[in-house]
Amino acid sequence: MKDQQYSNFFEFKAEIEQIKLQYEKEAPKGVSKNEFWAEYSLKMYALAAESISKRTEEQYSMQNARLTQRLEMTESELNTKRKEYETERNSLYNKIQEVERERAFFKANENSVNEKIETLRRDKEKFERMYNELLEGSKQREDKISQESKDRIAELERRIESLRSETSQKITELEKQNALLEQESHFIKRENDSYRMKLESYENLKGDYSMTIKQKDDAIEVD
Repeated sequence: MKDQQYSNFFEFKAEIEQIKLQYEKEAPKGVSKNEFWAEYSLKMYALAAESISKRTEEQYSMQNARLTQRLEMTESELNTKRKEYETERNSLYNKIQEVERERAFFKANENSVNEKIETLRRDKEKFERMYNELLEGSKQREDKISQESKDRIAELERRIESLRSETSQKITELEKQNALLEQESHFIKRENDSYRMKLESYENLKGDYSMTIKQKDDAIEVD
């Protein structure tokens, strides 16, 4: 026999059958031949049963330890993912708040720029009126005043155009920032959905492991 180290009953039975064949072939015939074999095989069956039971218990203990370690690793990973999710969510919230503040700031600036444009428009109309009035004056003053008025009007128009261009550029930049933040928000939402699905998978796996351990515990108690 192989020192009673059997992993299952079929392995033991195969070897005991071989020993039986060898015994029947080589042992001398006699009244006590069958009795001796019956006694010997009964003893071997008892030893094998004890060995297989012990081996099964050891395998179960090792498997239980591996399952416990795996569950602990899964719970640690879930905690890490939860912390990462909270950090990313807080970071995105802070970015959204910052953009909202910038939007309000640019909106206020836009109103201020519109007021300045309106003031410049009134100034332009005022100087145009002055220009028209001066046209009615003397020819000598007309050229000088006309040129000054034209220069002033051109300067005012350049300032108006500059303010409009600056305002348009700031609004464009703000829209680009909003678009980028929306993309980032969609990306983080997809990641959060992925984390949530992984979390559900881990929870289901933990439940399966717990159920498997319980079933094996119940099976051992029954044995």
